Amino acid sequence: MGGGRKSKHGSAVAPIFHSRKTEEEQRAEENTDYDSTASDISHQNTNPITKDDLRGLLHEIKANMAAEFTKHLAPLRAGLTDLVQRTSTLEDKMDVATSRENTHEQAILDLRDQ
Repeated sequence: MGGGRKSKHGSAVAPIFHSRKTEEEQRAEENTDYDSTASDISHQNTNPITKDDLRGLLHEIKANMAAEFTKHLAPLRAGLTDLVQRTSTLEDKMDVATSRENTHEQAILDLRDQ
């Protein structure tokens, strides 16, 4: 048998430094890919972005954000309107109940006074 490390069950285990080396190589390859992509983009883009381009993008982003906000706000507004109506109805019912209670109490007092 070879002089390498063995697992509990006797099978060979790859040295730890080997996997680290592979990770380092992979990172180096990824960095090379990013560098070449950035280089390709900079060579393709001969027209630099102007302030007007940025203003246009900002305006478009603001418009999209406003549309998204409005889209999510509409159901909330409808729910709030429904809640206000239900609260108003509940207050009306409580006023009627209070009025009836006062009427009943007054009737009881009137009967006692007789």
